[in-house]
Amino acid sequence: MTSTISGPEMRASNADCPSCGSQWTSILGPIPSSIMFAGRILDEPIIGGTLYRCNRCHFGFRFPRLGKQALDALYRGGQDDTWSTNEPLSRNDWNIARQWINQHLEFGRILDVGCFDGGFLTSLDQKYDKYGVEIHPEAAKHAVERGVNIIASDLTQLPKVDNAYDVVTSFDVIEHVGNPREFLYHLASRTNDKGAIIVSTGNLDSRAWRFMGSRYWYCTIPEHISFVSPRWFMMVAPELNLRVVNKIYYSHEKATSLVKLTQFMKNIGYRISPTFAGWLRSHGLAGRMPVSTHPQLKEAPPGWIAAQDHFLVVLRKT
Repeated sequence: MTSTISGPEMRASNADCPSCGSQWTSILGPIPSSIMFAGRILDEPIIGGTLYRCNRCHFGFRFPRLGKQALDALYRGGQDDTWSTNEPLSRNDWNIARQWINQHLEFGRILDVGCFDGGFLTSLDQKYDKYGVEIHPEAAKHAVERGVNIIASDLTQLPKVDNAYDVVTSFDVIEHVGNPREFLYHLASRTNDKGAIIVSTGNLDSRAWRFMGSRYWYCTIPEHISFVSPRWFMMVAPELNLRVVNKIYYSHEKATSLVKLTQFMKNIGYRISPTFAGWLRSHGLAGRMPVSTHPQLKEAPPGWIAAQDHFLVVLRKT
């Protein structure tokens, strides 16, 4: 796949907050470049840009960043299995959401925005009517084969039917959209007055993220352009006539004690000296990134998927 990422397709005008429009933003630091997008290795790295945070609504964002047209093209060209899972019970956020739905909804219509191949929806009981939104054509095809009614490839293309669903879910999607406030508004507009919205994502306020700053693994993933926290939801929800009724913190993946310790130590070492970590990588001692052809990748951070750096919120209309 050819990628002209660092040129005119990068959206660059100013660093005002994309969520609330405030000009009162702070720089948290540079974001390392990446050679991967949606599971596919690109011809050229995507420039990381800078991590900003709004001092009004606490929203974090990458700037400059790719525009929607360029992002959509990259998503459509992503690997077919990037976000699929053969073990639904291994997803902590799915388990939390499924338990909540089973406790609060006897039957009804459920819409999953960014459903990929329908993994979450197909893990639910047959008593629910299941609908999905998915941009990746092959993933959407797999979802249909599994019994999911794919109704659009983009949230903005949804049929103009307000209050249509009892529960609207969106797992690990809000970090991919340019304006999460607008995204949340669209989710709410498709939810009936007694329904619920369930959203999961990374937590900008997590201890691990605060420690690592702009070099945290989660914000170096180029698909991730927007970063929220429970504080952001608490501020934005009332503006959209919503209220947060529950929030739960969890790790993105389950891990053994050894894996947790190993990832912790790697991130400590990287935080102390990204330059030394880059030296190790350039000598083939820390991963297989193509640093010889793309030296800007030397200082890419190690992963930390065992950290408790994610959260799930449940919202209802006021």
